[in-house]
Amino acid sequence: MGKWAGGQANPSAIVIEDAIPRIIDAATWERVQKRIMENEKNKCNKSRVNREYLLSGLIRCRKCGGAWGGATTISSKGYEHSYYTCLNKRRLHTCDAKDMAAADIEPLVVNCLKDEILNGELIENTADAILQACKDDGADNTDAVKREISATEKKIENLMHTLEDGFDNDMVRNRIIGHQAHLKILRDRLSAAQPTPTVTREELIKELARDRDLLLVDPHYIRQALKKYIVNILIDDEVVEINAVSEYLANRTIPGGLYVCRGSETVNTAGCGSRI
Repeated sequence: MGKWAGGQANPSAIVIEDAIPRIIDAATWERVQKRIMENEKNKCNKSRVNREYLLSGLIRCRKCGGAWGGATTISSKGYEHSYYTCLNKRRLHTCDAKDMAAADIEPLVVNCLKDEILNGELIENTADAILQACKDDGADNTDAVKREISATEKKIENLMHTLEDGFDNDMVRNRIIGHQAHLKILRDRLSAAQPTPTVTREELIKELARDRDLLLVDPHYIRQALKKYIVNILIDDEVVEINAVSEYLANRTIPGGLYVCRGSETVNTAGCGSRI
């Protein structure tokens, strides 16, 4: 007993169990240790599993361009705090954008959806904005194809002049063949173009009204509606910019359709949803 064993367990050591009286019994000790391990395990993960982040996949950082994600922490007293944070800040430490409480940003966006997009009095305006954006986008695509067709025809014409001037070689002829093949593809694309939306105004209004009614009776539909009508949300320390489908369609912007809320450290929902 007490003999040096070279840093390893001494096989000659004598162990006396419970030589010192316990302050608490063994069963209570085991329960406490088990509870401590469970608390440590669930401290950061419990709410992450059960918490639904309504705006996941919608928020982008105005400072660095990265995505934002939801997170939840639990204080030592058991209080939960859910918030959204820039993932570049969290993972790479390359951004200093301030976090935003879920209790601030989520009601703001949901109210924007209900009051500005699916409001019964504004549904017709929303439908008209969507249809107009779709029509304009189709016309722009058609014009772009026409411009490319014109440019390709000009290239073919110039190469034909080159042949007429006596510069007849395989390289020139192969370039003409390539441009002619590309020209056929462009003309087929122009023929198949749909410059007008395939959905009617009445059908679109009916769908918007259906989604409005679902929001009133089914809280679980909120997330699906957000994904359907909110294109993205751009956030920095000063501005929350909510871009809805009625303002943005196929990467197009309809003037005057920008929702902006301004605040410093927290979002103030008073006055939000105004247009600039």
